[in-house]
Amino acid sequence: MGWELSGYLDFLRTVILSAAVGMLIGVEREHARPARRVAGFRTFTLTGLLGGLSTYLARVGMGPLAVAVLAGTVGLVTLLYAMRVYRRRSLGVVTPLALMVTLASGGLVGLGRFKEGATLAILTAVVLLSRARVHPILRRLSDRDVLDAITVFSLAALVYPLCPPGPVDPWGVLNLRSVIEIVLIVLAVTAIGYVGMRISARGGALATGLVGGFVSSSATTATVASRFREVPRVVAVVVPAATAVAELRNMAYVGVVSRSPEVLRWVALVAVPAALVGLLVAALGAGRLDVDEERLWGILRRRIRSPLSLKPAVKLAVLISGFTMALKVAQLLAGRSGVVVGVVVGSLASSHAMSLTLAYMAASGKLDPGVAGRLIALASLETGLVKLLWVGAFGGPGLVRRVWPYLVPPAAAGAVGLLAGLLLA
Repeated sequence: MGWELSGYLDFLRTVILSAAVGMLIGVEREHARPARRVAGFRTFTLTGLLGGLSTYLARVGMGPLAVAVLAGTVGLVTLLYAMRVYRRRSLGVVTPLALMVTLASGGLVGLGRFKEGATLAILTAVVLLSRARVHPILRRLSDRDVLDAITVFSLAALVYPLCPPGPVDPWGVLNLRSVIEIVLIVLAVTAIGYVGMRISARGGALATGLVGGFVSSSATTATVASRFREVPRVVAVVVPAATAVAELRNMAYVGVVSRSPEVLRWVALVAVPAALVGLLVAALGAGRLDVDEERLWGILRRRIRSPLSLKPAVKLAVLISGFTMALKVAQLLAGRSGVVVGVVVGSLASSHAMSLTLAYMAASGKLDPGVAGRLIALASLETGLVKLLWVGAFGGPGLVRRVWPYLVPPAAAGAVGLLAGLLLA
């Protein structure tokens, strides 16, 4: 009696859960196009149920019946597709494919793999639901964007597996796989901001700075300094906003790469106050700004290239590798003071790459997390000051004299945060 009850409960659990994964996809299909649907909530629910039933029957030794159920379901889906083609003269395959995935999801449930079946159903529903949102974005992408995306995918799928699994240098600090992982993380996160910029064709100076900082604060600074030198208030709004977003973005990168709360704490001491003050300065300036927003946005869209471009990715990888080797040599030759000098000098070239280098060294155990956190905080502090050099290089000394009161307060707030952390340590 106990065995029969246990078997029945197993059957009951299988049919309920397999029907549930079908319902999940069926709800999306019912919602998507209720007037034109070929298969809706009931069809997908029954398809999931049949998938679970077929694998359950195979599991309990009823192979012929399981094959009959599975073959019948596949035949019905095929017939449904043929009817769709005949009635609409359309070769659309989304619904039949969704039915086949629903059948597979139910089948996984029937095998006792409920988590895998539920995950497949959820992913399928998300993909189906994203049609109205993703298609307009994809249509806005250029050929260059698509080519860059394919190149980055090749880097992840082909180059990454061929890299040696361990360090490649005599000191054991440079792991090419880890460097590529960092680059891929940066590209993936930056792409989100770039897609956001592609969606909107218009925005104010403050919004331009926010998005520009998410994609590339250096390119944003160079662009507004060179194109709007006659309108210093544009620079005074966009650059602090872009720098603030870059500070917070880099803090997130460092937290992911280093996987160390101590490193993240030191970076936050500089990045958070600097970003808050920078955003406040930018917001106050934007309230008194009168500029052609469409012209500003268009210039930045042309200047900031695809974040998935291979050239910046290779440059970042080379910088991280070079900085890692240089800091190790400086540490061997001059100890901690050599590392500090290396960080200060390297941050002039790229504080972003230097921060990721130090986070990588902390994660690999080649640098103490406390020391790495302090040095990254120093590099973050240097980020705001370096923007003054960018403004001077692309806008001239006169522009620096007019906008420095807007660029120095965020750096000063970061310096106060770092000093407070050092005094309380």
